[in-house]
Amino acid sequence: MYIEKNKTALQQLFKGENIYLLKDEFIEKMPLSVSPQTTAQKTPLSVSPQTTAQKTPLSVSPQTTAQKTPLSESPQPTTAQKVVEYYQPKQKVIVLVNELNATDIELLGKILGTVKLDLQSVDIIELDKNLSVNLSQIFTQKSVNQFITFGIDLSKVDIDMKLTPYQITEKQGVKFIFSDSLTDIQNDIPKKKALWGSLKEMFGEFVK
Repeated sequence: MYIEKNKTALQQLFKGENIYLLKDEFIEKMPLSVSPQTTAQKTPLSVSPQTTAQKTPLSVSPQTTAQKTPLSESPQPTTAQKVVEYYQPKQKVIVLVNELNATDIELLGKILGTVKLDLQSVDIIELDKNLSVNLSQIFTQKSVNQFITFGIDLSKVDIDMKLTPYQITEKQGVKFIFSDSLTDIQNDIPKKKALWGSLKEMFGEFVK
């Protein structure tokens, strides 16, 4: 071996030192006994399968649209209800007109004077001021003898009768005369004469 062949040289080199010679063998480097290295396997954590979070809607009662309940209202009449007002006559003669102005009052006073009457001795009803007056009871009341209407149909006072102008119509003891309105006969001589003739017949006992 190389060491043995150079023993002398070695002794000189290491003089005063203990030199040990090893057997002439090649020391083979043996690979370390290593337990087989297993590749670290990353074992995934045992995770319960992640379920996608599901938003559970809150249990909400179905929203119903608010319904407005109409207030209970008493039915309203579509037309004005007529209040019945039975007229209570104070005199034996009724004079029916729509309205009276100063001129009409003067003319009416003269007409009544021809049969011995005046404005105080008759019941004058102005329909414009007594829209709801009802004269249908005069037949059962038996308190009226004569009825003169100036331009007003008797249906306006709830009397079911048809009259002919300036002719006397009698019903259940009551005599009726229909005349044109006081305004219409104011300057109409023929109509005044026709009215005068009817009045004489109606109030004959008062006319000389």
